[in-house]
Amino acid sequence: MNRQEVAALLALMSARDGRAVGQVEVEAWFEDLGRWDFETAREAVRRHYAGTRDFARPFDVIKLIRAIRGERLTAAGEILPPPSLADDPAAEIAWVKRRREAIASGRLPPESAMPELTDGREHPEVAERVRAIALAKRVPT
Repeated sequence: MNRQEVAALLALMSARDGRAVGQVEVEAWFEDLGRWDFETAREAVRRHYAGTRDFARPFDVIKLIRAIRGERLTAAGEILPPPSLADDPAAEIAWVKRRREAIASGRLPPESAMPELTDGREHPEVAERVRAIALAKRVPT
């Protein structure tokens, strides 16, 4: 978040709890929440005030942000890199990190966690394994 987004978040909080918001508050909250994205922080604030009348503190908001990000990652399931990166472990790791962050922050919906694995054709390795399983399951006559 940038300072303007932190100010907007504090304004939303002020609308709920009547807190005073000035430049010092924006700076202090920016130090604590600046690394997080606005939409997730906004959802965290909404959840906080849906459950309590207590003033939200940075700790409360960060705790909820982490929970929301965890929920998104859980909903995404296993995040598999595209097969085209299989020969480049560094690129594969970087891709997974970027994808995890995009999902956790809400920029990418959880159902987008797994890229298209094929272009509509049968993957040779999968086809071979399916044939081997089918042969192993045959009952002699």
